[in-house]
Amino acid sequence: MSQQDDPTADDESSLDLPAGMFRTGDGDPENFFLAVWRPSTEGVRNTPAQFSEVDGMALFEGDIVLGPADEVRNGRGEGRGIGITGAQFRWKNGIVPCVIQAAVKDRAKAAIAHWERHTPFRFPKRTDQTDYISFEARDGCFSMVGRRGGKQVISLGTGCSVGSAVHEIGHALGLWHEQSREDRDQFVTIVRENIRPEAIHNFDKHVLDGDDLGDYDYASIMHYPRNAFSRNNKDTIVPSQQGVEIGQRNGLSRRDIASLKLIYPNLKWPAGDEAESAADEVAAPA
Repeated sequence: MSQQDDPTADDESSLDLPAGMFRTGDGDPENFFLAVWRPSTEGVRNTPAQFSEVDGMALFEGDIVLGPADEVRNGRGEGRGIGITGAQFRWKNGIVPCVIQAAVKDRAKAAIAHWERHTPFRFPKRTDQTDYISFEARDGCFSMVGRRGGKQVISLGTGCSVGSAVHEIGHALGLWHEQSREDRDQFVTIVRENIRPEAIHNFDKHVLDGDDLGDYDYASIMHYPRNAFSRNNKDTIVPSQQGVEIGQRNGLSRRDIASLKLIYPNLKWPAGDEAESAADEVAAPA
């Protein structure tokens, strides 16, 4: 396992996404098929993709857990088709029961407060619910995408900020990475010579067709930072638009919220300024 050092990683109150939160294995990546639900067609698109094994898990794009590596590798269970394929992968009524380890309590609660302030999702303490999120201090930052069933870990290990926690909750609700979109080359340049060789597969394009989830969003909490997986501390992602920032500092963007409205259209979404205020929130939640 390898993890890049990052100077912001110890600032747990930050809404930045530290580059070190995204990890990859040291060996060659392995192939699998990614199945992603498309809102515009209510259909599923299967596309070849690659994962790396980290601590026995199949890790996709640095912080998305697909499941045990052996199951993904051998095609057992859901291992050959990982994605948001319909209502079974959504949290009913936007209710996400959770338990929180003491070691990550402050970061998890700050991230939950941010989500509850700007969206209709709610994260009550788990009682006897079968499906729930467990915020834990495991090795690194990671989550599964969508509701997977049973206990579902969001890890907030060393180097995971409040922004990391907001980001991982986004995965658990059903969001993928913004820079994986098919149309991303119109908006960012991937500088491959600056990427660690074992991590290049994490920059493949797989998901989030712009026709489904709106325009490309530099401000998305789901966007990699500029120096993700850098081999030399230089930028690995350069925005085409001058002056914009990525690897976001201000929490949920307007388009993050709009994307989730498409996935969860029946929730009672805040209207107008209330929904947009997350994009203008500079200070991290208390």
